[in-house]
Amino acid sequence: MQEKAAQASHQLLYACMALMPLSGYAGSNFGKYPVKSFGYALPQLGWESALLQNLFRQAHATLAWLLFALIVLHMLAVVYHLVKSGRTILRRMSPH
Repeated sequence: MQEKAAQASHQLLYACMALMPLSGYAGSNFGKYPVKSFGYALPQLGWESALLQNLFRQAHATLAWLLFALIVLHMLAVVYHLVKSGRTILRRMSPH
């Protein structure tokens, strides 16, 4: 059961890391102001729509909270395994 939970949480972590910047970029594409990176405006792929901008911004905020919760859960799992198995879990995770 722990292996399935670990796999699911890892997949959700990667999904959040991929979807967060995309939803932020999409939210900005449907607003007045373009996204700027290093002083240059990125291409604006959408049109001005308050409804779509709000939808993507809400998705962005929800993904941020989900990512935060998954990171906390991941840290708690490390503490749990440290208490349960001592330092063996850290040896398995670290590069040799």
